[in-house]
Amino acid sequence: MSCNLRCKMCHVSFMNDEPRDVLSTDLIDRLGNLRGVHVIIGSGFEPMMHKQFSDIVRRLTALGACLETVSNGTLLSEENVSALLDADLRIFTFSFDGIRPATYEHIRRRSEFRKTIDSITRFRQRFGQRDTFFAVNTTMMRSNMAEIPEIIDFWDKADFHLIRFLSMVVRANDPALIRESLFPVRSDYLTLLEAAAKDIIFNNRRVTLLVPPQINGGLIASRNPAARIVPDPRVEHQIGLWPGMSVDCKSPWTFAKILNNGDVQLCYKFTVGNLREDSLEGIWFGERANAARAAVLADTRHCASCDYYRLCLKSRDIDAHDIASYFDVGHQPGIRNINFDTGELQLEHVDTPILVETVKDCNIVRYRGQYIVCPHELGPMDLSAVDLSIIAGLRIEPTLHAARSWCAHRSLTSATAEDQRPGPALGAGSQ
Repeated sequence: MSCNLRCKMCHVSFMNDEPRDVLSTDLIDRLGNLRGVHVIIGSGFEPMMHKQFSDIVRRLTALGACLETVSNGTLLSEENVSALLDADLRIFTFSFDGIRPATYEHIRRRSEFRKTIDSITRFRQRFGQRDTFFAVNTTMMRSNMAEIPEIIDFWDKADFHLIRFLSMVVRANDPALIRESLFPVRSDYLTLLEAAAKDIIFNNRRVTLLVPPQINGGLIASRNPAARIVPDPRVEHQIGLWPGMSVDCKSPWTFAKILNNGDVQLCYKFTVGNLREDSLEGIWFGERANAARAAVLADTRHCASCDYYRLCLKSRDIDAHDIASYFDVGHQPGIRNINFDTGELQLEHVDTPILVETVKDCNIVRYRGQYIVCPHELGPMDLSAVDLSIIAGLRIEPTLHAARSWCAHRSLTSATAEDQRPGPALGAGSQ
């Protein structure tokens, strides 16, 4: 997938501009055994960039799925809106940062404030009094935190149910991004949120807020009978105790992510199959999926380095006074020597290998700005303690796309070699 915007703080803005596969809508037919499940469309990219988004929605609707989606609101064509109106749409979240035109367009690069806001409000009105929950994610940083009162007032009047105030997480070593971090001004930020909580409660507003837990436990709601608490299916289905797990996460046994190329992932790390080759049921109960679950149980480092668990599933436990809450795992080693005024973050000597994903029999690891493909047959190794250039079998690529492509080529080559092996010789007396 891809995105039509280049938002200032988003990972997409710092990704290499490289071709990406597009999910074939025919693969949805391989989800037939999942009738009635909760499906989230779009995670990390803009889902309506897919030219067949409406077809995806209609096919999932035919399977009886209840849907949730996240969008920047710029591609709400009549075809897409019509498909969503016919669906069992439970939750729709718009990503919209700030509420003043200049601020919004400064953050959401390539977007037009007036056109987008009008499109979103018209979409909301077309759903009238249906049971669909409407939420807005607004990423908070220095340049828009003063707009908190205006943000609340606007979305409350637009009949939205929830505003999630998300503290920006630094995911790239970019000085302009680091200077936007809320950490140095966290006390002022929390003061603004405290005032926002009073606004919600004393003015009996309909909209609710999700904020850091330091403010009233994190969820702010009034006694207004029209106020609705938006459920969080991620917490409901993925958070919880599981035998042998080092953290209260059961995601490997309750959640699967389907990538645009058909790959199926567990834990946002382990690729355990591809829908082009097998049904989701076959993949879910297959050897690779079970091996991934065993790996998570055996090595606590997988969970300790999981930003999805820390920043998404457990977002309500984030400590706003902890500097680590404002940086992803890959940049945390540099926060001991950081200058928020200049945006300087030193990472040269403290970079840590991070497992990005597993593709068939290879691990792809991000290290020192490159992607290292490590075939499982090489066994365990500490990449930070060896000279990578002398290890036969390792593959070093500049982009994740190139690393994935090499894995696919390696797998195809291996399969071809296997097919070309001579068959067993016929024994005496064979016909």
